[in-house]
Amino acid sequence: MKEAFAGCNSLTINATDVPDLSAVTDVSNMFAGADFTGDLSDWDVSGVKNMVGMFSSVLLDNGYEFDVISSSFTGDLSKWNVSSVTDMSSMFAGAEFTGDISQWDVSNVKNMAGMFAKADFNRDLSDWDVSSVTNMEEMFYTSPFNGSISEWDVSSVVDMSGMFSGSSFTGDISRWNVGSVTDMGAIFYESSFTGDISRWDVSSVTNMAYMFGGSDFTGDLSDWDISSVTNMSSMFFQSKFTGDISRWDVSSVTDMSGMFAGSAFNRDLSDWDIGSVTNMNNMFSGLYGVAPMDFIIGSSVSSENYDKLLIGWSTLNTASGETQIPSNITFGAPPSYSRAGKEARTKLISAPYNWIIKGDELLPLQAEASNLQVLP
Repeated sequence: MKEAFAGCNSLTINATDVPDLSAVTDVSNMFAGADFTGDLSDWDVSGVKNMVGMFSSVLLDNGYEFDVISSSFTGDLSKWNVSSVTDMSSMFAGAEFTGDISQWDVSNVKNMAGMFAKADFNRDLSDWDVSSVTNMEEMFYTSPFNGSISEWDVSSVVDMSGMFSGSSFTGDISRWNVGSVTDMGAIFYESSFTGDISRWDVSSVTNMAYMFGGSDFTGDLSDWDISSVTNMSSMFFQSKFTGDISRWDVSSVTDMSGMFAGSAFNRDLSDWDIGSVTNMNNMFSGLYGVAPMDFIIGSSVSSENYDKLLIGWSTLNTASGETQIPSNITFGAPPSYSRAGKEARTKLISAPYNWIIKGDELLPLQAEASNLQVLP
């Protein structure tokens, strides 16, 4: 039954008998992009294993541009026996479906990537057994879903990239066991989420690119073990995050490009071990976009904290395990440094390190003097 009615217009299923689906295992994209009505409530889907994109929207090439055609089905699926299904990825992606599926047995499903992405769905899923799921990539991408999923067992999930990206989700997921997750790239990108995730075990995560980019998140991440992370590019890009992450072990990170560009962040990171970093382009500021519509992204980092950063990063702290000061780095810097950081900056841009530091300038003496305090 794969793609059987995909893209059908004005489809009506009005048969009074129920089709025999006992031998069917694949209904992927069966009603994708279909405009149809009908009663599917008594269908026996107990043998189906693949429901990928079953009610999803489709991308239609009309010769001039692409149109997104959504599935209009809104019928009752509450009694479906989906206990054999292993793949529900994109099942309702972009769909209008908002029915009750709270009692579905999804205990054998392994893939829920994009399941409700861009969908209208916002119903109760609190009792779902998702303990077998390994992939939740973009599951609620730009979705209005905001139900309670605090008790979900996500201990098998490996990929949560983009899971709540652009979504309205603000629920409690503080007790989730995310110890198996390796990819959290863009998980909260441009989302409304501001909940407590301070106790998450992120020790297996390698990708945090765009994780909080453009988001409202300002929670405590100070105790996170991010020692396995290699990619932090644009992690806090244009975000409101200002928390203390000075004790993070970033010794495995290779990419910090755009990490704080355009954000409100202004903290001392001078103790970070950046020995493995190869890319710091636009880390705190820089040029983004494509000409002729490039735009400048600023930085909130003070000259005082930037001075500390320059001094810390130009000094090899062997006592804390640092093994090298990286060389040939292009660094998108905060706007200004003072004479306190000048020597350290000069050291970094000179041989053998040969850094290229962009976007900063030395504060004039008057500006430095205005920051001095007269002691009694």
